[in-house]
Amino acid sequence: MQIFYLKNEKNLRELKGRFPHTAVALGGFDAMHIGHQAIIQRVVDTAKQEGLTSVVYFFSNQPREVLFGEKTPHVNSLEKRVEILEALGVEIAIAQTITPEFLQVSPEEFVKEYLKEILDARFVAAGFNYRFGRSGKGDIRLLRGLGEPLAIQVCEVPCVMTDGEAVSSTRIRTLISSGKMEEAKACLGRAFELSGKVVKGNQFGRELGIPTANLEFPEGLLLPGFGVYLTETKVDGVWYPSMTNVGEKPTVAQNHSGIESHLLAFSGDLYGKEIAVRFHKKMREIIRFDALEELKRQLADDRQTAQAYFAI
Repeated sequence: MQIFYLKNEKNLRELKGRFPHTAVALGGFDAMHIGHQAIIQRVVDTAKQEGLTSVVYFFSNQPREVLFGEKTPHVNSLEKRVEILEALGVEIAIAQTITPEFLQVSPEEFVKEYLKEILDARFVAAGFNYRFGRSGKGDIRLLRGLGEPLAIQVCEVPCVMTDGEAVSSTRIRTLISSGKMEEAKACLGRAFELSGKVVKGNQFGRELGIPTANLEFPEGLLLPGFGVYLTETKVDGVWYPSMTNVGEKPTVAQNHSGIESHLLAFSGDLYGKEIAVRFHKKMREIIRFDALEELKRQLADDRQTAQAYFAI
């Protein structure tokens, strides 16, 4: 898969003529949930059937950040999104940075210049609620109307539902922030995941017999609600059953947020390694104990719960 990271509109125009005859998926694609995957899969399948090049044109940042300065945490890092696109069989990924200038592009200019002239789109797929162009004036109906005279076939991918509710990035953020990992997994089509480097902690877990890997706090990414979770942790390409604390450690007077995982079947030095943590289920809330012995007993119980969950 080829990847292009575009910082401005000029960078996009430099791609003109690079990809003859394309099928293009349009969207922000932050969560890469099952609805997004349906759009992308439609493009990949159509490209194969009609001899086109599959392209996903998505945003590396979010419009609200540019319009209002609001920092909405990303469900996935840019690297993770690219990884998912590659796994879906996409040939070309274009990550566009939204700028104030980009937000002034009219719907007509977007379709005629960006989709037709630059990307040579013959087929375009987008979600039922897709918006584009200045002030979000463009919708799927306008996209179809503008595309028809340019010989661009437009496919509207319908809403995907789980448990009677629409799957959306907003819903997924709420679920993850509330610690509802099983419901989030159903919407994402995979367990929610965080990645980062292991940094040195105070080794207090080791003293309690529960050594942990402290994950470097991921900047700009959505975090699960505070609590203790059943997880898997990836080290050197291998996934290990684990349990992960997200939040504070009030019993030892460490009232700062952190993410630390205890791997159930691993021994070795993890400092400085890049790891990933998959969140499967919340075990419990964070508890403040009056004595360290109470904490040790709780951690032993947590470990047994995790062992039973992973059948080890």
